[in-house]
Amino acid sequence: IIDETAGLGYMGANKDQVKLVGGDLTSEQLGFAFPNGSPLVDVVNQGLEAMEASGKLAEINAKFFSPDFAVTYDDIAECDENIPEEYLPEDCEV
Repeated sequence: IIDETAGLGYMGANKDQVKLVGGDLTSEQLGFAFPNGSPLVDVVNQGLEAMEASGKLAEINAKFFSPDFAVTYDDIAECDENIPEEYLPEDCEV
């Protein structure tokens, strides 16, 4: 079980061994894990609060988690045989 974005990346490297099936099973929130007493908890919480207050968190959500978001590999590699064909640029011949 994996989210779609990470799943597509994993598929690109392992396309002959795995396939993405089905839809979302759940839409639970994700979180960060820190050791008990970690000073990073307050730092990360403050950073997230500042991002929320400035609107940056909403901007990131709209860009990467909207229904219109699509994973492409154009910035990673061109015509790589390990990337599923549906994610390759149209001019690739693999």
